Amino acid sequence: MQARHRVIASLLDENHRLRVELKKFEVARQQSEIHIAELQVRTTQAETAMALQLHRKETEWMAEYDGSVKALLGIIKYHEDETKQLKMEVKRLKAAAAVVPPSITRMARSTQTETLGSMKAAMRRNNVRFAKDEDDVATNKVERLSADAKTKASIARMQVRPIGSIVFREREELD
Repeated sequence: MQARHRVIASLLDENHRLRVELKKFEVARQQSEIHIAELQVRTTQAETAMALQLHRKETEWMAEYDGSVKALLGIIKYHEDETKQLKMEVKRLKAAAAVVPPSITRMARSTQTETLGSMKAAMRRNNVRFAKDEDDVATNKVERLSADAKTKASIARMQVRPIGSIVFREREELD
């Protein structure tokens, strides 16, 4: 019987040990369930906070986008207005140019394109030679009239200036 008692005692000890272990596991399970519930609450709160933050960011981005679009539309309108004004100005200038007689335009262009080289060539062509007497003509001796440097410069200035601005300094100097 003692063997039976020992077997029963060992079985009771084993049963008791298993019950204690079962209670420990039950407490651990309950704590895990509580921890899981807390994590689910935190997860829900984090998801809600992220959704709110995302909504705020989307609102900010949309406001910024709307502002940029409005600014671009303003720039486009400004450039369209400027283009219209420039077209009107071009039309006005074309109308004014149509009124100007073409002869003045041609004359202004010819005086603008005159260069120093063409003026020198014209001066060489315009040099005049006079013979002193008949003997010089017979011997082909031709003498040029000499002009002083001041007179040549004065003539050159008069040829270069536009028509409306010729100043007769020679008269002032002679008086």
